[in-house]
Amino acid sequence: MQNGGLVDSSQAAHGQRNNDVFEEDISCKRVNDAFGATWRSSRVAMITFNAKPDGTLKPHYELRKIGDHEYGKYAFSTKWLRIGYGSAGSVGQRGPIWNACHLIGSDHDGDEGEIHYGAIWRSFPYEAAADIWITTGDDRVHKVRRQFQDDRWKFPFATALDVFSYDSAQIEVPYVDGR
Repeated sequence: MQNGGLVDSSQAAHGQRNNDVFEEDISCKRVNDAFGATWRSSRVAMITFNAKPDGTLKPHYELRKIGDHEYGKYAFSTKWLRIGYGSAGSVGQRGPIWNACHLIGSDHDGDEGEIHYGAIWRSFPYEAAADIWITTGDDRVHKVRRQFQDDRWKFPFATALDVFSYDSAQIEVPYVDGR
């Protein structure tokens, strides 16, 4: 059942409890596998943008994962912080992060292309309708768009676009505390 663009959690095909532990939503296996491959990469950069209604993108936050270390900074700052983002999990404290996944389409140009999924993203207390694009060459996440019901919760804007890159030559270890 659709409710303002979101799936009613009582009717969604999401993970079930198994001995008081939530399991992944089986419809989201490809999405969860892509996120697993993304966060297992030796170098990953992700920029979260404020995706404005006019189509413009304003950088909001940048995350870099280099080996076992993760760093983050807001766009308005020059200061990087070492963080413990915990980005590899597919199940949060209240259940699966990705729910009710469904294939929207694919775009292939030879061996390269993307597969586009729709889903519900949940990370308590937040929830958003989401689009996920997975590259077919390496089965990693290319971008994620999350549409929140309002702009006063997770971000100071309603639509967040996360864009991932994997170019080791471009993803440098940032300076943290002068080092």
